[in-house]
Amino acid sequence: MTTSSRQGRIAGWLKMNQSSVKELAGHLSLSVAHTSRLCNAGEVPTDVLLSMKSFVTPTGKHIPLNLLPSGRDKKPGPAPGWLDRKLAEARQAASSDAA
Repeated sequence: MTTSSRQGRIAGWLKMNQSSVKELAGHLSLSVAHTSRLCNAGEVPTDVLLSMKSFVTPTGKHIPLNLLPSGRDKKPGPAPGWLDRKLAEARQAASSDAA
C-alpha cells in the first residue's frame, strides 16, 4: 500500500466509524499534523503503533491492521563507533600515502 493512500484509507475508515484523525491524535496525545505524518509513514515507533492499535472508535471498533503502518524502533543517528572507524581509516590512508 502506498503511503499517500494509507492516510486516506485510515481517515476514510475513521469517518465511516464516526471518528476522525483529530480524535486519533487526541488518543495518541499528538498534534493532528504529526498524527497525519505517522499515518503516512511506512514505519512508526512500536509504542505509537500499539497506541494506534488500542484506539477504539465510538462504534467500538479498532483500526484494521492492514491499514496501519508497520512498527519499528530505530535509533536516530549513525551507528556507534562510526567516528573511530573514520579516524582509523584516515590515519591508515595518511600513513600509506607517506610511505
